Amino acid sequence: MGLRTVVFVGNSLGGSLALLLALENPDRISRLILIGAAAYSKKLPWVFRLARLPFSKELSRIVFKRRLIKLAMKQAFFRPDRVTDERIDAYYERLKSPGCLEAQIALVRSLDFRILSRYDQRLPAIDIPTLLIWGEEDPWVKLPVGWRLARDLPRSTLRIIPHCGHAPQEELPEETAGLIIDWLACK
Repeated sequence: MGLRTVVFVGNSLGGSLALLLALENPDRISRLILIGAAAYSKKLPWVFRLARLPFSKELSRIVFKRRLIKLAMKQAFFRPDRVTDERIDAYYERLKSPGCLEAQIALVRSLDFRILSRYDQRLPAIDIPTLLIWGEEDPWVKLPVGWRLARDLPRSTLRIIPHCGHAPQEELPEETAGLIIDWLACK
């Protein structure tokens, strides 16, 4: 695409990838935005642990149903009114795409937070302006992770969204976009 530097945004596991990119290729990122970023060694959410079970690939073909998506969303979102049929269907339809569920399982199985923990001590070396956005009620990557990242990343700003869960960009998109726009406007 010819991009030289980007504002890189990552939510959850995408936040982990953003941190790795910032450590390995800092010259490619002008600013970093992490939303409920999975960082540091932690216990994985139940949907991730389920994907690590033996025969999970085969089992997923049997148990993967719309209600499983709904259950995961009800856990991840703080506001039950944001878990709509339309949103559930959007996730469900994407995951039903050929090879998508298998790719998700392979990705989760490849995660080894013991290996990733080697990067923890390198985080203070990230010298990139970073916006941290956290749902105050995030059940999957709890707020103390955001506080720790704010301490470890020297050029970071932490913004907490009250009454919000793991995916602020979906649960409270206007508030999340406002935080991003305001932060980007400050040079």
